[in-house]
Amino acid sequence: MKHLSLLIELRGRELELRQAELAACLAMCSRVETNIERLKALAHGVGGGSNAGLALNAIAYKQSLLQLADQQHQELALRRSEASQAQQAVSAAAREQEVLDQLLRQNRAKALLAEGRRAQKQQDDLATQVWLRRAAP
Repeated sequence: MKHLSLLIELRGRELELRQAELAACLAMCSRVETNIERLKALAHGVGGGSNAGLALNAIAYKQSLLQLADQQHQELALRRSEASQAQQAVSAAAREQEVLDQLLRQNRAKALLAEGRRAQKQQDDLATQVWLRRAAP
């Protein structure tokens, strides 16, 4: 049972690690989403200019911002995929942890049952000895 407890502790640490990885992935997704929103807001705020040179510059700047936003969308898709994989790893680790916890509870219950049986046998043996002593002349 000691080895099982150690294994459960190790799996618990693995679960915590997987949860931390998932949290990091979700935080990264959030940052990328914020970047996309800011880039789009910047692009939306770009106005034309009063002369042709400023207007061309504004158009080029806006296109650059929108291209960067598109790249961030691709990055977001990748990060969401990583987050999905991290979520699956957390779920798998949690299932394994639960299986091990159930196994430990079963082993403890069996040990308690065996201890109860040993105690009952000891009491029965003592009762038999007392009865035999009373029955003997």
